[in-house]
Amino acid sequence: MEYNTQREKLEITEYGRYVRQMVDFIKTMPDKTTRTKAANAIVHAMMTVQTGSRDMTDYKRKLWDHLMLISNFELDVDSPYPLPEPDKKMSPEILNYSVPYEVRFRFYGRYVEKMVKKAVEMADGEEKNELVRLIANTMKKLYLTWNKDSVKDELIIEQLNILSQGKLALDPGYVLQDTTEFMKNNKPQQKQWSQQNKKKNRKNNYRKNK
Repeated sequence: MEYNTQREKLEITEYGRYVRQMVDFIKTMPDKTTRTKAANAIVHAMMTVQTGSRDMTDYKRKLWDHLMLISNFELDVDSPYPLPEPDKKMSPEILNYSVPYEVRFRFYGRYVEKMVKKAVEMADGEEKNELVRLIANTMKKLYLTWNKDSVKDELIIEQLNILSQGKLALDPGYVLQDTTEFMKNNKPQQKQWSQQNKKKNRKNNYRKNK
């Protein structure tokens, strides 16, 4: 299980760690055209978080600005807007969570389920297909984070089918990212957390012995 103390600080906390993981995933894609399609899909997913901001000026441009900030300005894509300044202060509106929201699978969380709902509402096309792929890979990573060291793609596909009520499916023959890649990416965070705990324990022991 991955605890909050193991995780890197989020640039914009309102979008949650799931959007950040999707951004990290597309940064590894070697083809710029594919990355750009995936970035457009993520912007659509971010709309599920920015529910109260639809009428603001340059709404979509602000989402792209947020996307670049989340990626630490390391995402090489063909953005429809000029890149924002790295030192520009950007933050979404405060979200209202007063309405109870029951999630179907706790380890995926509300954001993944909202992204699934958004994907269902999108028109058929490559952008929708790319978002579905990103959601499925994010689900696999989250499953591995909260549960076991391995999981079959068939289970992720089945749960995606449940969350979308049978309205979303991956392209025939599409293979999710390999489990070993997900686990390899998690190890540096776990190592850092372990080192931080050791330092903290040594400091506490020193105080007790003084």
